[in-house]
Amino acid sequence: MINTNIVEKNVLRLVQKETLEILKDSLKNSFGPMGSYTAIKKGDITTKYTKDGHTILKDINFTRPIEFTVKEDLVDLTRHIVLNVGDGTTSATILSSIIFNKLMELEKNSGISPAILVDTFKDTVRKICSEIRTHKNEPTPEDMYKIAYISTNGNKKVSNTIKDIYDEFGMGVFIDVTISNTSDSMIKIYDGMTLESGFGDNCFINNSEKGISRVRNPHIYVFEDPIDTPEMVAFLEKIILDNIVIPYQRQDTIQDAVPTVILTPKLSRDTTSYLNYVAEFMVKLPDSAKPPLLIISNIYNQEQYMDIAQMCGAKVIKKYIDPRLQEKDIQSGLAPTPETIHQFSGFCELVEADVNKSKFINPERMYNEDGTESDLFIGLVNYLEAELKSAKDNGEDVNVTGNLKRRINSLKSNMVEYLVGGVAMSDRDSLRDLVEDAVLNCRSAAQDGFGYGANFEGLRASKKLLDNNNGSVDTVMNNIIYESYVEISKILYETINTKENAEELVKESLERQTPYNIVTKSFDNSVLSSIQSDIVVLDTISKIITLIVTCNQYLCQTPAHANYLDEIKEVSLSEGLKNLTNKEPGIINHHKKW
Repeated sequence: MINTNIVEKNVLRLVQKETLEILKDSLKNSFGPMGSYTAIKKGDITTKYTKDGHTILKDINFTRPIEFTVKEDLVDLTRHIVLNVGDGTTSATILSSIIFNKLMELEKNSGISPAILVDTFKDTVRKICSEIRTHKNEPTPEDMYKIAYISTNGNKKVSNTIKDIYDEFGMGVFIDVTISNTSDSMIKIYDGMTLESGFGDNCFINNSEKGISRVRNPHIYVFEDPIDTPEMVAFLEKIILDNIVIPYQRQDTIQDAVPTVILTPKLSRDTTSYLNYVAEFMVKLPDSAKPPLLIISNIYNQEQYMDIAQMCGAKVIKKYIDPRLQEKDIQSGLAPTPETIHQFSGFCELVEADVNKSKFINPERMYNEDGTESDLFIGLVNYLEAELKSAKDNGEDVNVTGNLKRRINSLKSNMVEYLVGGVAMSDRDSLRDLVEDAVLNCRSAAQDGFGYGANFEGLRASKKLLDNNNGSVDTVMNNIIYESYVEISKILYETINTKENAEELVKESLERQTPYNIVTKSFDNSVLSSIQSDIVVLDTISKIITLIVTCNQYLCQTPAHANYLDEIKEVSLSEGLKNLTNKEPGIINHHKKW
């Protein structure tokens, strides 16, 4: 027998299936409001108690490579769920296992190729997500209470706090969750502005847990035009060299690094080599040692961009075609030189950014010294509100009114820091997980609208498309997804009912067009979630299925790591029994054709 590191398709499929089932069964223990806590022990660190699916998933380990790969792929892909809607890792893991088993049966019985299987699955998912979006609603603070109540498994105190925040500051408020130094939870309020653009490279992340970059008290440099000329590139390099590189080269003056945020509509290829050097330097450092540098690019809303520059007190750095005009502006202090570039920076208390959005807290020119709103800020808000009223009165299209609304929301946006308290660190960590889920789900609902939770939107949408199908090949795939949603709904309802009653509740929920609330034990229309919840979960499952199903063999690190003898025997036995059955007289295999 030749030893090799190759694990063939049939064995790979069996291991993938078993691994997904192990992960599903583990996360089922924390599923829903009646789920239990998982205790996680790592080294000498205090034991953590959590119901958060993503936290549990990250700390499940395997000794063999295929199982470890499946788990790591799930962790990486479900991180997208956590960042966007807070909660859903458990649902995604359970559904992935159920759907994978059904797809493997379909592949086995139909002979369809994995590529076609995956393409059809992704196409069906797109149609279901499109149907889900038709059910979105605009939230009120009372809806936010219900969303938070479901996300926190019935924590009234947290849900009321979140409702009160939305009541006071409106749907544009940005809530951040941190840990309190005391046993009491509290909130801190900051004023700021938002920009619908974020960083373009993960090297700037200095809070890996949240996938964000935070720079406190930064100097803010605003390029009005793309950085795509030698002069603009020279300005960029000069800023980074003086503020970051030189202090970091002198290890004894590392604390002298100047917190720096650079904004530009676009970075050209001319900046690539230099920024690659910066990225390689930053990505190797732990969060705590990263230099205070953030570059925000791909900015498309120019008016909102200029509002932020004005409020931060940054003089824009422009591109010139006419050298005479440039020289005149240099003399007037309106255009920079390498020697004066730092005089063009603005300031704010904090900049926080992720890949999609940036938040500018307490811009320098938003307030007077006594804390009252500045004339500049009040004048700009009043002007934009008057423009919006005029646009509505004149029947302007949604592009005009929408842009004005975004500028007003950006200016008026607030940031509330929710500091989670607790008697012990384990209490605070456990509560923080719940609060973060609720805050992210509410944030998503404020932006995209809300619908029903408990996987009901996916159940309802797949059922509607199934009923409307005409027997095409899509029907088979749609049925797989629908049956999978029925199964996960039954798993949820079985936490308080028998299997028979759970099945009846699924049927009744479809008849009533609302999920059953297992906390209140009624159909009270209170099980709410961001409309994006099921969409993001389905999108994540699509990526997971694509990775797993289109992989037809696995190459381990060494032949010794390809130690799957039990699985090889199981596959061989299964194949042998199948061949024997097919040879028996009078016995015919009936496989449904797809």
